[in-house]
Amino acid sequence: METLKKSGFTLIELAVVIVIVAIVFLAIEIKWGTTPNLTAQAMQLADDIRYTQNLSMARNQRYQLVTSSSSYVIQNVSSGATEYSVSLGSGITETSYTIIFNTRGIPFDASGNPLTSVATITLSASGQTSDVTIAPTTGRVTP
Repeated sequence: METLKKSGFTLIELAVVIVIVAIVFLAIEIKWGTTPNLTAQAMQLADDIRYTQNLSMARNQRYQLVTSSSSYVIQNVSSGATEYSVSLGSGITETSYTIIFNTRGIPFDASGNPLTSVATITLSASGQTSDVTIAPTTGRVTP
């Protein structure tokens, strides 16, 4: 009598593989799912600072970006009208800072004085930090 060789996985082997894959996905979700993405938030803040600078030059008016601990707003300096506001992601905080751009895109501090040194806004969450810097004179923004 001829014996047939059966190939394939047993039900137990298949169950073990499914359990291992589920544990790996759970570990990835715990690590990535609950940690705020500081890099993405810092990139968005840098883009919004550039937007504020461009808005000042395009509209020929002074605009400011004002940060607080969990949000920031872009405002027209003369009218006080808010153009745009952003709430930071859950668990992310930032240092309070006000940056003003004149009609040529030059950055000023909250007192109305031109920046003399690099301005830094620090975002933090879960013991990690990410800085966004603004260069004096040119207003170059680096996340």
